[in-house]
This record gives sequence, C-alpha cells and structure tokens, in this order.
Amino acid sequence: MARIPNYSFKLTIIVPIIVSLTQALGFMISHEEIVKAALEQFGCQVQKIPRSTEKTPDFLVEIGSVQYVIELKTKEPNPTRLAEREEKLSAGEVHGEVNVVERKQHN
Repeated sequence: MARIPNYSFKLTIIVPIIVSLTQALGFMISHEEIVKAALEQFGCQVQKIPRSTEKTPDFLVEIGSVQYVIELKTKEPNPTRLAEREEKLSAGEVHGEVNVVERKQHN
C-alpha cells in the first residue's frame, strides 16, 4: 500500500502565510484558491466540487490511485489571544498557544 503523506501540517502553516501576504499586497484570493494551489504543488489532482443546495465537500483530491473529499474550514484568530501574544512578545517573553480544531457535535 502506498504511503499517503500528511499534508495537514504543511497546509496549516502555508495557507495563513499566503493569505496574509496576498492581503498585504492588496490581492483578494480565497482560501479555497490557496488550498487548491497548495495541494496541486504537492502533486495532487484537485477538482473543485460545484456548490449545491445540499451539503457537499469542497474538493475531490486524488493522490496516486486514492481519492479524498475535502471540506475546507476556516478559523479566524481570536483578537483577545492576539493581543495577549503581542503583549508577551513585546515584553521579550515567550508565548505559547494550543488551538484544538474539532468537529461540532450535533444533537
């Protein structure tokens, strides 16, 4: 069986950097466009799934002979945590943060 690389860490780092750079330069590029381009750079075949009135994933991704469906979720930074981070770093202190991303539980 072919080993499937773990792209989630790389995309977690790459996407926010690209979004920040493009916004700083005055470009408006969607997260979907960035993720699609990043996955393609990793050698994946990426197909955008058309929007529908029903819930559908965002992408169909092929890596070799394996197919995945991907639903893109965006998490914006918490302004309070950003202020705490800036305060600590400005004071020359070390700042650490853990963000847990998990699926919402529906009743």
